[in-house]
This record gives sequence, C-alpha cells and structure tokens, in this order.
Amino acid sequence: MPAAPFRRGATALHFKIANAAYPSAIAATTANTLCRHPVAGTVARGVLSPADILRSSITIHLTITEVSGKSSVSMTAQSVADFYQSMFADVARAGVYRMPRGDLAGLIEGASAVGCCVFRVELAQAGTKSELFHAMGKSLAFPEWFGHNWDALTDSLLDMGWRPAIGYLVVLDHCDDLRIGANADFSILLEILREVTDQWRADGVPFWCLIDNQGDDLPELPTNCQAA
Repeated sequence: MPAAPFRRGATALHFKIANAAYPSAIAATTANTLCRHPVAGTVARGVLSPADILRSSITIHLTITEVSGKSSVSMTAQSVADFYQSMFADVARAGVYRMPRGDLAGLIEGASAVGCCVFRVELAQAGTKSELFHAMGKSLAFPEWFGHNWDALTDSLLDMGWRPAIGYLVVLDHCDDLRIGANADFSILLEILREVTDQWRADGVPFWCLIDNQGDDLPELPTNCQAA
C-alpha cells in the first residue's frame, strides 16, 4: 500500500527535511513513527514521500503539527555550513566556479571547518594586470620573491608553503572591472586558476576558486538549495 502523504494542520511545513543531513528523520517518518533527531528536533507522526525530501542540506525552519492535532513543535536547524563543509572536503569536485549570490558567511564557515585556508581578494580597483598582481600578492600574503608576472603567480599558487592547510579557498571579489578593462588578462587568469586547481586535485588537495563575475561561462557553484 503506498504511503499516505504528510498531513498538515493549521501550521505549515515551510521547508523540507534534507536527505543527506537527516537520514534517521526520513526513515522514521517513512515508517510512520515519531522521530526525535538531535539536530532537527521532533518530527510529528506522518509520512514524507522520498520525492518530497531534498537531497541537499538546507537551513530549515519548520513548524510541524502532529497528525492527531494534539500538539505542535516548532524547531529550527541550520545546516548551510554543514553542506559546504561536506562539499569543500570533496577533492574531486574542487575547481573554478562562479561565486553564488548572497551572503557567503555559511560558505566560508563550511570551508574553514573542513580545514581550508580562505583568502578573499578584492579586485574592485584592479582594472589592469599590474593591479591584479598587486591585489593577489597582498591578499594571499605571497612571499617577497613573488615576481608580479604570470609565471610567478602560477608558481606561488602551486606552492602555498607559507600557508600549509588541508585545502584552500580563494574568493575573487568584484572581477567585472578587470574582465571589461583587461579581458585578455582576465582570460589568462582563469586559465591559470584552472591549471592550479587541476594540479592540486591531482595531488589530493582541494583547491577551490570562486569568481565574482557574471560575464563568463563559469560553472555555478552548487548551493545548499540545489541538488548537487
């Protein structure tokens, strides 16, 4: 007999429970039992079909009413950082991506939690190759021998010996001026970043680059509200 859908009372199920984050909650609701998850809280008796449950972790704010109507439980669980922690630990997926819109706090928290050293490079005033090298060298704390040229940039990004870490996340903010004013140089930068992330991946180290730019055909970084 197919499972009955989750019955909702006067209060609503505002967001769905994440499959990856709360498997025990899903198993319990499928079995039509009362589940108390240490993070998610109390899930009222009822059934959620597998199609209703998102694969990826999300920040959930739930108000669920027990089927009997006798009680209701409000609960809040935050799993944005957990989602990104899992993703940034995945060496096979590391690469160059378009920066997602919105607040990056959970993203950076997740990267830091998994042991990534996080660098943010502000390129709003970097409209030339020289200004790019200056911004990169300063923000990533390159050693004094950094030569302010493409070869030196590549060598420095492939070294990172002065900042040993389990992994790396480099966030390039406000790249549009550079893309528009020095498009050829911006294209070279992207190629170097791809080569660098490929090499680190081959060495078993997650090296991620996020580009704040809407003009190029960069893959979208999966977010906690998308199927990864």
